[in-house]
Amino acid sequence: MIDDPNSGRYDAAFTCQQEALEKRQALKDTRGISESLFQIGAIHERWQQYDQARQYYIEALQIADRYGHLFEKAEPTSHLAIHALLQGNLEEALSLALVALELRQVLHFKPYQPLDHLLLRDIYQAKGDHAKVELHEQKASRLAEEMGYPMLVSSMPGIKSRLSK
Repeated sequence: MIDDPNSGRYDAAFTCQQEALEKRQALKDTRGISESLFQIGAIHERWQQYDQARQYYIEALQIADRYGHLFEKAEPTSHLAIHALLQGNLEEALSLALVALELRQVLHFKPYQPLDHLLLRDIYQAKGDHAKVELHEQKASRLAEEMGYPMLVSSMPGIKSRLSK
């Protein structure tokens, strides 16, 4: 089902994130500001307002980068990679996806690493590099199994179906 931006489904979340952003800005909480901007971008993404989502992701990334918040850099970087992939900008997508994975590895943050590998798999699939497709699918599967994520392993097709539309 496609979410209608006018359905009100994410209105409460949007309002909460806007309020959180204002409070974080008043406190000069740069880590929180970056997080709120990312979350507002994610809501725009759910509303299929991709250009607005991308702008919020860029702003969240810029703040996280400026203040050295490595953890907060990973998620907007990953989402920007997905946007680049869906636009067919494969080199940009690859560069961003590799940075997102590296950030999570440096931080020893494993929960999203399988998803990072699946994103890399999808990028390499689009580039026609079948050896790297297999490599990243294996890494994603191994990490998911190590962490007990059976649903992730069973849903390996990823965003390939979105790319073929």
